[in-house]
Amino acid sequence: MLRCAVFALGPALLVTARCAAQICSGEPTFADASARLFASAAFGQAEIYYAGLAVGGTRLFGWGEAGMTTYQHDESGEYRLGVGVQLSQRPETRLHICPEVLFGQTEASDVGGTGIAYVEMTASVGADAGYVLFRKGSTRIVPTVNLQFVTGRIKWTYANGVRRTNGIESYGLFGAGIGVGLGEITASPSIVLPLGLEGAEIAYVIGFSVRL
Repeated sequence: MLRCAVFALGPALLVTARCAAQICSGEPTFADASARLFASAAFGQAEIYYAGLAVGGTRLFGWGEAGMTTYQHDESGEYRLGVGVQLSQRPETRLHICPEVLFGQTEASDVGGTGIAYVEMTASVGADAGYVLFRKGSTRIVPTVNLQFVTGRIKWTYANGVRRTNGIESYGLFGAGIGVGLGEITASPSIVLPLGLEGAEIAYVIGFSVRL
C-alpha cells in the first residue's frame, strides 16, 4: 500500500514535460513566441494536475511548474524544473527531436494513514520526438513520442521521529500522443506507460497551452 502510494506518482514526470517542449511535443516553436502558459491533467491509478510557465528561444528552452497528485486518500505537492534543446532549426523539417533534463521534488505527509511523511527528489533524462503531419498557417497536427529514464531518492520521516533515506528503483516512462494547434492554443492528448515500475499503470493525459 505504502509502496504503491509513492510509485503511482511516476507518470507525473512525463505528464509535465509534454506541454513544455517545442515542436517535438506538438507545441509551436519558441521562435514565434518566447513564453507559454500550460496546464495538464492525468487520470489512471492516480490523478495528476499541473500548471506552469515555459520560456525559450529557437534552440534552448526551459520550464517550471507546480502541481499535485492524489492517490486514493493521499495527496502530494510537486515542483519541477526542466531544460531542453531543439535539435533541428530548419522550418521545412518534419521530424523534430528535443533532448531534455528534468528535476523534481514531491512532498507528502501521513501516507496511507501511517503517520509517515516523505520527500522524493528525482532527476530524469530523455527526449521528445514529433513529426509534423500537417501544417498550414497557424494550424498543425504533430504525432509525438517521449522516453524518459528516472532515478532519485526518498527521505522518510516516521511518526516516532526516525528518519531514513533510500534510493528509488530507476525506471522508464514512455509516452505517445498528438499535438493539435489552432492559433495560439494547443491541445495535447497522450498516454504514459511506466517501464519497470512495479505497481504503476498507464496514465491518460490531456494538456493545454497558450502562447503569451
